[in-house]
Amino acid sequence: MISSEFVRANQLPKFALEKPVILELACVGSKSTVQYGLTAKILLGTPFLR
Repeated sequence: MISSEFVRANQLPKFALEKPVILELACVGSKSTVQYGLTAKILLGTPFLR
């Protein structure tokens, strides 16, 4: 998960979810709603080792 501030600062292309997802954390009474999604290609590891 990344913050909306990171998405805005890096001008990443986000999209609105058709159905928002409720995100409940481990703490009692702590929950939020995820309203946007993002698809990104991520490279793990060191590219020159391939």
